[in-house]
Amino acid sequence: MRHGDGQPVSIVQAHGLTIHIDRHEGTVLSGTGPDGKPYEVIQKGDYGFLPDVTGDDGEGYDVYLGNEPEVERVFIVTQVRADSGKYDEQKAMLGFRTKADAEGLYKAHTHPDMFGRIGALSLAAFRRQLDEHKESGAKVFRAETDEDAEEMADLTDYENGPASEPEPPSNPSPEST
Repeated sequence: MRHGDGQPVSIVQAHGLTIHIDRHEGTVLSGTGPDGKPYEVIQKGDYGFLPDVTGDDGEGYDVYLGNEPEVERVFIVTQVRADSGKYDEQKAMLGFRTKADAEGLYKAHTHPDMFGRIGALSLAAFRRQLDEHKESGAKVFRAETDEDAEEMADLTDYENGPASEPEPPSNPSPEST
């Protein structure tokens, strides 16, 4: 099996998921960046996609594989467009011990202006979200990280306004009895 650009595709089982790897560690990638400058990058880890889940680009949901298969945490990079800073798509980072490790590998492969943010969730929550997505029939999958959930809770609190203080009990004054 080959990717559209001729790269060989390997099918691997990792973290309980079927992943198609189309950029193997050591692959040399070259082209023209969003800034118009030529680039050449050596792939520092396996990169591929979940074939049965569609990402924002209309193709399989993108995945980077780290070298820590026992890690039960998934980091989600939100990629933005280098020219506008607007949302582009997500990348799942599986097999990374720390957020810094996942972010470092991502940044080693992309233009610096394309990094939006990184969040995390448990592997179990990520797989549950994937299952719910598949059952729903929704077209595009977007993972919700722990940070997304906290941000939504903060937004809800903001929209609902401050919690009101309970009214003090009305006790008749001693003179009125």
